[in-house]
Amino acid sequence: MSLSFLDLPMVLPLLALVLARITGLFVTAPMLNSSAIPMRVKVYVSLAVSLVVMPNLLGTRLAVAGWSDLLAGMAAELALGAIFGFALNLVFVGLQFGAHLVAQQSGLAMAEVFNPAFESDMDILSNIYYWVAGVAFFILGGHRTLIGSILDTFAVLPPMGRAWPESVSGVVLGAMSASFELALRVAWPALLALLLSELAMGFASRTMPQLNILVVGLPLRILAGLIVAAVTMSVAMELSLQNSESILQALRYAIGVNHASGS
Repeated sequence: MSLSFLDLPMVLPLLALVLARITGLFVTAPMLNSSAIPMRVKVYVSLAVSLVVMPNLLGTRLAVAGWSDLLAGMAAELALGAIFGFALNLVFVGLQFGAHLVAQQSGLAMAEVFNPAFESDMDILSNIYYWVAGVAFFILGGHRTLIGSILDTFAVLPPMGRAWPESVSGVVLGAMSASFELALRVAWPALLALLLSELAMGFASRTMPQLNILVVGLPLRILAGLIVAAVTMSVAMELSLQNSESILQALRYAIGVNHASGS
């Protein structure tokens, strides 16, 4: 017998499982997990998205024997949603780490500001990269793709339907590797420029001993870091968006969303 909204004892466990998967995404996804967004707004949006999904799942049979099964199922659903957000968040972490390397070598790391997304102080350059990448992510519709991807998983992985494919863990490990690679690709132009500026100051100090390297060196490193960061920022944003798209696509293939939609 199919479920209906009149059968509240049957519908409520299904709603709890769907809400757990959506909530897991909002807990870990970049920008969406920011503490700058009120918790009440996150709860309302998660509940609204869950209610939109519910009509397509009313015929789902739930093997729930009691509260223990329901709580275990909600934990699994929460983890599945969190995996999507966490894997995508690794891109932003890699971008920030690359910017942090540049900030440390150029001297910009001495100036820190509060980042509400991580509830911690971060250097200015990492903060700029994070918010610019977030704005680009929203402008290009990345949030719609992310939410659409998690909604598509209900077609192949209904609540408490079956276990996740083992390839999902491989995708997460690959996202970690891609995050580190992104950090290096973001940082190396500025680090190379800073190295060349250090060599230039070294030659200058040998030819002009009266030049105070300690006074001239720090402003020069900051200027070199800012110039190279400004020039390469658009490339860094493009790389981060490409990695975001690749990770979401890999997760969809690992779970079987693309195969299901293509069949």
